[in-house]
Amino acid sequence: MARFDLFCLPDGQGYVVDVQSDHASEKVRTRVVVPLVPVAELGTPIARLNPVVRIEGRDYAFVAQSLATLTLREMGERVGSLMADNGDRFAYALDILLTGF
Repeated sequence: MARFDLFCLPDGQGYVVDVQSDHASEKVRTRVVVPLVPVAELGTPIARLNPVVRIEGRDYAFVAQSLATLTLREMGERVGSLMADNGDRFAYALDILLTGF
């Protein structure tokens, strides 16, 4: 698993993004994740805290303020990586959440 990999939760319950450092992955059986919520359900995303990504023609917000931990079994299937186009925006959103800037 790599940072900013995209996972589809079991039973199609939605998507999460793995935000945990790769250095803390080998022996840990949990991952820190951020859910992606359809913008239509979330409402107006908070600038910089909730970057929007498009997956299969639908807009999803990275809801950093809903940071959570899942076991590897709860993660579901890896369906891609969002690192190339969104890694910097996701890292910035986490910085805003955790440090304020």
